[in-house]
Amino acid sequence: MLRRVLLTSFVVAAALGLGACRYLDPDFGFAVTTDIVYGDAINEDGVLEDLQLDLYTPTNDTNTNRPVVIWAHGGGFWMGDKASGASWAREYARRGYVAASINYRMDEEAGGVNVPLDAYEMERISWAVSDMKAAVRWFRANAASLGVDPNRIAVGGASAGAVTALTTAVSPDEPGDTGDHTAYSNAVCTAISVSGASEPALADAGDAGAIFFHGDQDTVVPYALATATRDAMQAAGLPTRFYTYTGSGHGLGSTHMADMLAKTYPWLLQHLVNAPEPCL
Repeated sequence: MLRRVLLTSFVVAAALGLGACRYLDPDFGFAVTTDIVYGDAINEDGVLEDLQLDLYTPTNDTNTNRPVVIWAHGGGFWMGDKASGASWAREYARRGYVAASINYRMDEEAGGVNVPLDAYEMERISWAVSDMKAAVRWFRANAASLGVDPNRIAVGGASAGAVTALTTAVSPDEPGDTGDHTAYSNAVCTAISVSGASEPALADAGDAGAIFFHGDQDTVVPYALATATRDAMQAAGLPTRFYTYTGSGHGLGSTHMADMLAKTYPWLLQHLVNAPEPCL
């Protein structure tokens, strides 16, 4: 009798997306709301620019306290668009997360950034980080209406977006110059880095750790800089995991995306959904 009750409970929970498979398996459909303004900031032309995100939410989901994943696109801090984050965001939404793919400020005339960075390249990165933090705060300010848990927010991205996410994870006390919802925290639970790195010296105890995916032949965001970022996080006591794609360069998404997603879901379950303390 007990076995039958347990089996029935598991089947019902799985059907509702509330059992052990939630956050690991694609139990949901998803809905997309595009071009939501999450903040504004002064751009490279000195003009106030609206910052937009596309929101991906699980459909037929009764949970009103869902974790959040915020994704940033690549493009060298001079090109790209939130539409390229759709393939990542929708997979998170299908597993019960509320996900967003964001646009952030860029200088389309400046060209891509290159390591080592000059002063203006560092400023452009700081714009993106500031904007991602504004998206974090936007979710916290609107948590009740969005049905999300303001204490469970992760960030991620590819290339420039990964640089943005990692730097956001290790600088929670610096809000940047995107001024919306400044009463709320910038802190996140963890970061997802696809071909990204950050300044290793930024990592400190109390910041968020990260899961890394990197090609050992990457010369755009050097592999050595990514491993140095990981090492600095580990030295600060932050949880990390690092996956190397031997023989691969900078562009991992088309070839390794399925593998990266499969490895990310358990990481998010542990370090976002079941984080031991609120990430604030």
